[in-house]
Amino acid sequence: MTLPWEKVVLWGGRVSLDSSRHIYRAWSETLRKLGVSVAWVEDHPSSLEQIQPGCLVFAYNIWGAHIGEAVPGVDYLLHNFDVSHPLIQTVAPERLVRLQVYTNDVMGERWDEVRYWLADGHVLFQPWGTSLLAEEFLDPVFNPAARDCAFVGALWDDGGLGNATTVPRVAELLRARGLTFTHLTQVHDDDMVAAVRCSRFAPAFAGPWQVEHNYLPCRVFKNVSYGALAVTNVPKFRDLMPGVWDDDLAILIDRVLRLKAHEYLDLVREQQRVVSRFTFRESLEAVARAFEEARTC
Repeated sequence: MTLPWEKVVLWGGRVSLDSSRHIYRAWSETLRKLGVSVAWVEDHPSSLEQIQPGCLVFAYNIWGAHIGEAVPGVDYLLHNFDVSHPLIQTVAPERLVRLQVYTNDVMGERWDEVRYWLADGHVLFQPWGTSLLAEEFLDPVFNPAARDCAFVGALWDDGGLGNATTVPRVAELLRARGLTFTHLTQVHDDDMVAAVRCSRFAPAFAGPWQVEHNYLPCRVFKNVSYGALAVTNVPKFRDLMPGVWDDDLAILIDRVLRLKAHEYLDLVREQQRVVSRFTFRESLEAVARAFEEARTC
């Protein structure tokens, strides 16, 4: 599918350490691979000159202080913007798509197992997925002698929404089995991929809120694209792909550790076939489809 925009402007987050910047980076890298002009700019009034008719602007509410009112002829893909924001107040309905992550609260027309379109309000629900294209996925790897289990990402709480209570439990269970929970953050992509591929397995366990609401961490999709097995406690993944699942973390870990090489590798291959539908390329194609739908509503 050819994307309909002459240029995509990614608004904000260039110098922030907030984990959301990885979303912007994934958009940027994918668009460049697809040959689409990209301008990743800071949330600053001087950046407004980059927004011109014919382009798409992606913006996250945490970096929307200076984006101002809508520019005629520009499409806006917005994440978590309040209805009172001047941009929401001035954008033409057919030029707006609201992007939301998949959870149990999803509504609308089913486009894929975890991708939905709600015509009322122009809301596209989908997970962030992996930044690799399907043809870039790495071969599955199995490391039965490894002791490290690498988790790449933030440890956070935010009023009980995050994984801060889950991770210590996972680390304790791994220690009891002679394994080491290795936490990595703010590391280079090459180091991150290497750590995942060298792990006995790469856990991607979520906190209670995420489990209850079936929020799908991008870490699960990324690990599979790097050749590692999806090991997570978010139940929706059971509907999405084959794997090893259990609500009890101890039982789940033991089941993963009992997998033979051919079982593990075959599961990763099957999971990669599913994850290939949830790269940022497919997400961009869904965004283009959403704008087509928005213009006909």
